[in-house]
Amino acid sequence: MTSILIVDDHPCFRAGLRGALETVPGLQVAGEAGHGLEALEMVAATRPDIVLLDISLPGIDGLALTRLLREPYPQTAVIIVSLYGDESHRVIS
Repeated sequence: MTSILIVDDHPCFRAGLRGALETVPGLQVAGEAGHGLEALEMVAATRPDIVLLDISLPGIDGLALTRLLREPYPQTAVIIVSLYGDESHRVIS
């Protein structure tokens, strides 16, 4: 079973995404977070396989959060969701 943590500051988006992901066999939603600090706490508590992460978050944004997660949780994949199309918001690691 692959576990996913959903991180987005819009509750309706999180709820819709959770509903869609919960229909996929083999996926389990480990939890949800609405901002960067909450996401850090949730990753430490749940150790998800994947963090599905909004790039634009209050407090710690998605890019900074990705950097904070890479070293202590190298086994956790980060997928960034964004409406931004410009190169300044690209992260490849």
